[in-house]
Amino acid sequence: MKRIFLLMLSVLSLSVMAQDNKTADDYVAEGSEAYRSKDYKSAFTAFETALQMKKQEGVTDTVLYYNTGYCAYKSNQFEKASTYFEKSVELGYKTELSYVFATNSYRKANNDEKFATSLTAAFEKYPKNKTLVMLMATHQFKLGLNHYNKASEIVAEAAKINETEPDRFKTLMSQAQGEYNLALPYLLKTYDLNPKTKNLFEALSGVYEGLNNKEEAAKWKALAEK
Repeated sequence: MKRIFLLMLSVLSLSVMAQDNKTADDYVAEGSEAYRSKDYKSAFTAFETALQMKKQEGVTDTVLYYNTGYCAYKSNQFEKASTYFEKSVELGYKTELSYVFATNSYRKANNDEKFATSLTAAFEKYPKNKTLVMLMATHQFKLGLNHYNKASEIVAEAAKINETEPDRFKTLMSQAQGEYNLALPYLLKTYDLNPKTKNLFEALSGVYEGLNNKEEAAKWKALAEK
């Protein structure tokens, strides 16, 4: 039994040594095989290991940064994906697509601050990219709705004191109009980017109604009802 145990230790030791002797290119090959099998999580692990080894060797593998980011994205590791796509942008490799993936990675990771920053930078460089256009439209609509909903809350609060506190009522209604004014440019930008955005016409009608612009409110209401 003792000799068998020692033999098992010897085999295990040889296995560890063999793994330790893998080169970065070995890991790249391993990751490529996993990628072809659509095992993106394993591919990411292998590619990331290869990148770390290459970095220690002073080698910058531009393509590998992109591929590692892509496998992270496909395996739902969005925070890691954004890091590698940002590096890919920095290295100038497939810059437009890297920007799109980086931005989308931040969105899927619910990192609103970095999503907005990345989207702004990406859209400035590639304003005709369809994915970026749709993302920007959605982002602008969300910003507009934030102000619109805040205005609606203020109006609801004002309605409760319409007769009892007329001065405060006027103050609140003025605040609501301020929010409507802030919402308008975001919603109009959304219309420029993607006029088919769901609930956009209703929001624009509501904003113009809040601003006492009956003509514009009626126009957008009619479009919403088509």
